[in-house]
Amino acid sequence: MVPVSQYDECLERAEACAAKVFALNPESSKGHSLRGAIRHTRADPDGAARDYKRALLLDPNDPEALLWLAYSYGVSGRPALARALLDRLQQVDPLTSVNLIMSGMVAMFDGNYAEALTWTQRAVDIDPANTTPRMMHAMMLAANGHRDEGIAMLDGVGRDTSPMAWARLAPAMACALRGEHDELLGIVTPELRAAAKWDEIFSWWLADCFALVNERDAAIDFFERAVEFGFINLPWLSEYEPFLANLRGEPRFVRLMERVRSAWEAFEP
Repeated sequence: MVPVSQYDECLERAEACAAKVFALNPESSKGHSLRGAIRHTRADPDGAARDYKRALLLDPNDPEALLWLAYSYGVSGRPALARALLDRLQQVDPLTSVNLIMSGMVAMFDGNYAEALTWTQRAVDIDPANTTPRMMHAMMLAANGHRDEGIAMLDGVGRDTSPMAWARLAPAMACALRGEHDELLGIVTPELRAAAKWDEIFSWWLADCFALVNERDAAIDFFERAVEFGFINLPWLSEYEPFLANLRGEPRFVRLMERVRSAWEAFEP
């Protein structure tokens, strides 16, 4: 895994690559998809969405643009738009596990956890060694009331030697689901906290972890970061997200949801 101290350097190299692509072909769909990913990582969700939409104008079957624009619509509380893009993506590339995971995430963002579980199960079935499907499936198991199964899967991921950040987060999530407050705080190192600030899914999951053990301020801190990345799906956050229950009466969280409401209502696909 790239150390957090090198993230900026890696993004700068990616930006240089995108500039070279556009110098050769200003109308490159892949260039726009790459720049969209860079802008997303820089917490510029509006800029990222513009690039993904431009990529799809140039190539309606660009799988990266379909995937991540669908994600953008999902986290912004527009699941019907996200599903339309994912239906096209399934026609273009039905066997890549991350595409199945995204269908599960959009079902989750629409409050349909049973459907989400069928998608994440399919992702694990076709790509069982991949950490990401197993992490997402573990969370969907827990959200569907199969907490012990989810914890067992997280424990398995935590025993892997994968350098992926997900694998390092798995023990924290397992502790949180077991209610192991002190163990969780020992696992979430400063480096892990720093890495989470670069990725809103990571920030969201750490927020869930802290919320589950009633570390409310830490949970809200990380969820504020997720909101900066465009995580503004008000209906889901206010009603359906199962692991934030300890936060919903907290004044800071209420104020954050007011901010989310304004962004959700102003969002233009």
